[in-house]
Amino acid sequence: MAAALSTIKFSLHGWIGGETAEQRAATRGTDGFIATSDDEDLTVLAFRGTESNKPEDLLADAMATSIPWRSQDSSRGNVHRGFAATYARVRDNIEQALTTTSGPLLITGHSLGAALATLAAADLGPRGRELITFGSPLVGDRAFRQELAGVTVRRFIDCCDLVARIPPKRFDASHIETLLIDLVSSPSRVEPIVTGLIKVGAAGLARALDVLHVRPEYEHVCDAIYVDRHGKRMDHAAADSIAADQQGARHDYRGGFTPDAGRLLHELKTVFEAGTSLDAHAMRVAVRDFGAKLFQGDPVPLRDLADHAPINYVSAFTGRVS
Repeated sequence: MAAALSTIKFSLHGWIGGETAEQRAATRGTDGFIATSDDEDLTVLAFRGTESNKPEDLLADAMATSIPWRSQDSSRGNVHRGFAATYARVRDNIEQALTTTSGPLLITGHSLGAALATLAAADLGPRGRELITFGSPLVGDRAFRQELAGVTVRRFIDCCDLVARIPPKRFDASHIETLLIDLVSSPSRVEPIVTGLIKVGAAGLARALDVLHVRPEYEHVCDAIYVDRHGKRMDHAAADSIAADQQGARHDYRGGFTPDAGRLLHELKTVFEAGTSLDAHAMRVAVRDFGAKLFQGDPVPLRDLADHAPINYVSAFTGRVS
């Protein structure tokens, strides 16, 4: 890491998860680094994304409830409980490390790291002047957005990236159904069957979540900078233009809706059946198991999953963040 940073005239200042193996174990995999430019004109706080062998955890955590946000200086809105708990494990490490740095602070991260970067930007106040995220899930509600009012925020999403659409904005049948049906892209004989399954299952899952008092609401912290399926950056893309590009991307990927994708989507039955049990733990386990199967295979069966991979963001954004 130090050698790589030196090539761009930065020096490693510290690790978010701690300097020793014991310290990193205590943060349960939450990690990243702080680096300073050689002229000390910029400090970068970078959070590591979701562990490569556990992307399904993000899907399971999508059902988490929200809690009131508490930063150093204020408390507005609600944020995802799981993201807040993860950030809390490294908050003291970050504060201590930043006391010996100077200059403006740029905060960044991918996937789970993007969610943690968003919380850090809201928490660090005037010091965190700029936030750049890649493939960020939704972190907080509309009121929480105001915590970032003084921060320059750039939120990048790569085409169909599913993680940028979870948790759903609302946990009602309509939003759950839309999230899942977006995965069913091109016409095929299996699509109507899967669509029907999703409609019925989403309604049942929404009812179960309501009974369990899982009723959070989420909004992204800013509009997205969208990168289309050809790698073109679109700073102010209209919603219908994005939807059309995503449909084209799904159709282009492995010939559209593949038999393998159809099999995986049929396994949603397990998730919906767990919902009828009204057991929150059983629902999380079912979603995590389903997510693990989704991310299996090379290539993965759905464009919406493939577009979340860090390598795709590197390819899409190299030389484009300006």
